[in-house]
Amino acid sequence: MWGEFDVPDESCRPYWGDFKADSCTGVGVRQFSSVLYNIKDIKWEDACWQMPALIQGVQFERPNRCRIAGQHMWGEFDVPDSSCGPIYPD
Repeated sequence: MWGEFDVPDESCRPYWGDFKADSCTGVGVRQFSSVLYNIKDIKWEDACWQMPALIQGVQFERPNRCRIAGQHMWGEFDVPDSSCGPIYPD
């Protein structure tokens, strides 16, 4: 006789890969992006819009943008960055 049990297992959930710093997207804002891995039994877009992240000490409930590129679902986050300042002409 076999018994089967469903138990919570964090390793079964989607997770963000390494975040990479992209270009500045505005004054004081830099985009960070990452691939969302381990998406199962849910639409990629739905998984992305539900995934929180901690980037540069800033907690996000979900990405600012989700996009499919190639065979991956990407999350894009607008992170405060003081190095993204205005550029003044000489």
